[in-house]
Amino acid sequence: VFIAAGEIRGIVPKSYLPSTNEFYEERWFTSEFERPVDELDWEGRAIPFGADLLFSPEGMDGALIGIEICEDLWAVEPP
Repeated sequence: VFIAAGEIRGIVPKSYLPSTNEFYEERWFTSEFERPVDELDWEGRAIPFGADLLFSPEGMDGALIGIEICEDLWAVEPP
């Protein structure tokens, strides 16, 4: 979840789920590649949802932030 100025700006899910030993996350979670929506409703607001989100926080001119989580960092084709 990316939060700026007290507001949820977007939600970035994992794309590549670990599948070894105690890190077998596919038991409980679904990969970003199988997501059915691009937005989630949060208290009546549409919140962007996806691994392809880029954030440009207010007051940080020129900054562009992308988020990669866990396995996504070292995947052959990162999201």
